[in-house]
Amino acid sequence: APDHSIEFILLFPRHSLQLLIQHLTLREKKENKTICTPTNLHQYVSAILAVLRYSHHILPDLQDRIEYYQTWTHLLNQIDKPIKERRMKQLPTVKQQQRGGSSLTYQDLVQKRDSDVLEMYPRLLLSFYTYLYPVRADYFATEIVSGNTLPKSPNFIRLHDGYAELTLKDFKTAKVFKQIHYPKLPEELYRILLQSLDDSPRTYLFETNGKPFTRHNFSEWASKLLSHTFGTELNLTMLRHLFISTISMELPVIELKKIGDLMGHSFTQQKLYKWNSVEMESDDDS
Repeated sequence: APDHSIEFILLFPRHSLQLLIQHLTLREKKENKTICTPTNLHQYVSAILAVLRYSHHILPDLQDRIEYYQTWTHLLNQIDKPIKERRMKQLPTVKQQQRGGSSLTYQDLVQKRDSDVLEMYPRLLLSFYTYLYPVRADYFATEIVSGNTLPKSPNFIRLHDGYAELTLKDFKTAKVFKQIHYPKLPEELYRILLQSLDDSPRTYLFETNGKPFTRHNFSEWASKLLSHTFGTELNLTMLRHLFISTISMELPVIELKKIGDLMGHSFTQQKLYKWNSVEMESDDDS
């Protein structure tokens, strides 16, 4: 069989992996970007394992399918070694290292937030992601209501007399965590919010052309705004990483769980979250 056929790939694991690495390395040179990474190799080999396990119509007469599966699994474990070591050492991925935002610290975010040079939306965005534990792109359609008004959106801020309350019910892990709720926003964040509403009266926390964002559009908009503000590539996922890097995993479990609940992820995920792979996280944060 030709060396590009699926049958050849399944039957000659080591040679096929070598050809894949050669191909990705050649693409790196042609396209001038990082492609042959452990994460990408992991995804390719995982797909091959899925074919062996679930697509028995391919090479239906293969006698030693389990042995081939075990060989590919062994190769996957070898590929995963640097990934696991990076996660244990809490280091950024290759692609993250190439992003300028990976060199920032959480304190850089706070200092920029408190500077006098920011316009309304950059300050408001940074404020909601630093005065509160940073969520994902969950402020995309956060409605602002007053008193006992019923919100139309599952994510909303309720303005009371002298304070504001935040409720998020539409987020990635809502089936597990149900809602992210702050009965009372920090006073400085409340002040910044009211000032932004005085400067630009609106129905939603963040709007585009007078309308709420979609989750995807908010993620893209926030990435562009953060990158422009800091003069380097930065998105919401990286911002969450920067925050997590400030947390000591020696804190009591109950405190870590509280932080995780308000970020919408588990305590276990939190322990591995420092510079975990953006590509593998599927966070819709560009």
